[in-house]
Amino acid sequence: LIPQVMSALFNKIDSLKHQMGFQLHVSFIEILKEEVLDLLDSVPFNRLANGTPGKVGLSKSPVQIRESPNGEITLSGATEVSIATKEEMASCLEKGSLTRATGSTNMNNLSSRSHAIFTITLEQTRKICSTSEIKDSVDEDMG
Repeated sequence: LIPQVMSALFNKIDSLKHQMGFQLHVSFIEILKEEVLDLLDSVPFNRLANGTPGKVGLSKSPVQIRESPNGEITLSGATEVSIATKEEMASCLEKGSLTRATGSTNMNNLSSRSHAIFTITLEQTRKICSTSEIKDSVDEDMG
């Protein structure tokens, strides 16, 4: 389902890019045994949403789920990665998926042991172009 959503999203962005500006960020968390963990924290990236280089490590940072006074749910401590292409988004999904907790079950040797949430944040701005001409005319009085 996620690949189809990614294709539809980037097709729509491509059709509107002359009218709108777009910024995309992704985050990826897993919920494992009452803990919320950042799946993108231990993965190196070229640029994070806040402009800092990605972290490199083996552990996953804990994430706090918070609700603002207006009811908005936020993930405090989750890594947000700025992306510009469908390929960058797919790379985040793949790299985060590789760090998920897995284990063996009777039905599957490599079964997921957690729930995962891949969040896509889209910010759009309307492009407004205007042209102003300011002319200064000088009257020459040659009397």
